[in-house]
Amino acid sequence: MVEQSCIYHELDGLDKTALHLLVTQKETVIACLRVLPPETAGDPIRIGRVAVSSGFRKRGLARFMVQNANEKIEVDYPSCGICLHAQTYLQGFYLSLGFQVCGDEFLEDGIPHVPMQM
Repeated sequence: MVEQSCIYHELDGLDKTALHLLVTQKETVIACLRVLPPETAGDPIRIGRVAVSSGFRKRGLARFMVQNANEKIEVDYPSCGICLHAQTYLQGFYLSLGFQVCGDEFLEDGIPHVPMQM
């Protein structure tokens, strides 16, 4: 949030129903993401808030978390697709995980994003 000058606005109430994946080291969270269940039947599952502490980047933690989230989703919601809003500069990372661009670039909190799905 601070690094990207983005005020945290977790007032959406979605954390209460989301699955949270955390990576810890010595009881400190160093990476996280959340998986939001479908809002209605047939809607895709949404992965969001993928974050890795700056001192732990470039170690494969984000890839590890997204792959684990995808595996969990396939077990719990086998007939649902998966979507996310990727920061545009990370589009290649998500393409390497099997996601495809499914819409035009847009701004979210002043940061360019692209919708992706698998």
